[in-house]
Amino acid sequence: MKKYLFELPKFLKGLKQSDTKKNLATRYESLVQPFKKIRQYTDFPFYKPYIARFDTVPYHVPGYCSDSFDWELLFRLANASLANSIDFEWNPEKGLPELLIMVPSANGEGEAVTITKKVSDLFTFQILRLFEIYTEEMMQYEIFTSELDSEEGALTLEKMVQLKKNKALVLKIKKAKVMHDLLG
Repeated sequence: MKKYLFELPKFLKGLKQSDTKKNLATRYESLVQPFKKIRQYTDFPFYKPYIARFDTVPYHVPGYCSDSFDWELLFRLANASLANSIDFEWNPEKGLPELLIMVPSANGEGEAVTITKKVSDLFTFQILRLFEIYTEEMMQYEIFTSELDSEEGALTLEKMVQLKKNKALVLKIKKAKVMHDLLG
């Protein structure tokens, strides 16, 4: 198995030791699954029924760390997240899409704004942080559904919407690639 900068067992151990994240780790282990059973992402109970169902496409990543991360997993996690939106813009020089991650936020006056970042413009620490954020988010969903069975239907519906958005985005990217290949 290829070694990447985001090491899941190390991250999970850090959650247990963190003063601010310890509660998440404790709740996850007691309600969902002990961390000792999780060595890689495919060991999470949410991976196969949810994350693995997202289609992936190659996209432009930072050249300095192109072999340092599991970019397919990042694409899947970004698409699976209910906390952000995903889109792309075509990069004609690279012949690849630029993956855009859009996060709702608020400016200094409390007005809603959207922060948009290209994955290819991110620094290593920002990419690592995305893996951490998305992993914590998926763990929170698992805790939430195990605690509140009545809310599981709403969350399942939201997940289905995310899967449909992913299918549409991947189709849009594939069409853009065909146009790029045809028109040069």
